[in-house]
Amino acid sequence: MHTSRTLLFAVMFSAVLLAGCTASQGMLTSTPGYDANASALKIKIKPLGFIPSFAVVPVGTRVTWVNNDMMPHMIVFDGVNSPELEPGVSWSYTFDKAGVYNYQCKITPQRGVIVIEEPEAEEAESS
Repeated sequence: MHTSRTLLFAVMFSAVLLAGCTASQGMLTSTPGYDANASALKIKIKPLGFIPSFAVVPVGTRVTWVNNDMMPHMIVFDGVNSPELEPGVSWSYTFDKAGVYNYQCKITPQRGVIVIEEPEAEEAESS
């Protein structure tokens, strides 16, 4: 029951954030760990969760999970499975499709959300 409430809260929190923020309002630039010049996002795996646990980034972003915990972790989402990440090891995945990706650790109860957005029309034209 506790897990259901936690998941419901996470989904509701994500929906509120998505309703109030878009890429054009600066959400991309405020995502901790995002490097717009490299189109890369670094997510730290810590003992109590992912940092950041919620991110909004554009299509084509390379996301790297870095295990800064003392135990192994395995990232899973939408049929994608990382290898087991021992402490100090990282794993990367490039998101080439827009969408909402709910990821989690297969070993621990940690969860996170990455929203991959298509570039705004004016941004796409200037690139």
